[in-house]
Amino acid sequence: MLYLLFPPVTTILTPKDVGFGGYHRYGKFNSDSDNDDLFWAIFRTGPGFADQSSGDNLIRSIAGVISHEMTEAFTDRDDNGYLTNNGCEISDLCETAGNFTYQGFGVERYWSNWDHACIQGDNPVRLRRFLKAVAHSETPPAGVRWTGMPRIGIEDIATKKRSQ
Repeated sequence: MLYLLFPPVTTILTPKDVGFGGYHRYGKFNSDSDNDDLFWAIFRTGPGFADQSSGDNLIRSIAGVISHEMTEAFTDRDDNGYLTNNGCEISDLCETAGNFTYQGFGVERYWSNWDHACIQGDNPVRLRRFLKAVAHSETPPAGVRWTGMPRIGIEDIATKKRSQ
């Protein structure tokens, strides 16, 4: 579970950096736990950074930062995930690649080792390419049902599940 925190516009986040828009961190919800189990991302919402004219406009104005931090939190939630040799996470590598529009929101691209490029997250990997990358044949392994779709995305799965 990842908590997204949108503090009041008067909140000043640190570090105080001109390009700073948000960050993600982790910790322990239960201090007796052996594992980190609390994950969050927090975003700047103050004047000059976010459109405060409405809640919808606020989220739309920082959607690129939100998508950046969520992508990194999902792939490097506790500093033991994907990092390049120089410490960059998958969204850091694509900050200058520009956003793309997904369902009306400006979403940031992220790095794909398979494509050796910054990609849009709305174009999922083809199933055959995925199976080849994880060394499976195109024949479904025992116990696996094909969905009958050439690509599998979360929206495809949700739609198929709802229709069953």
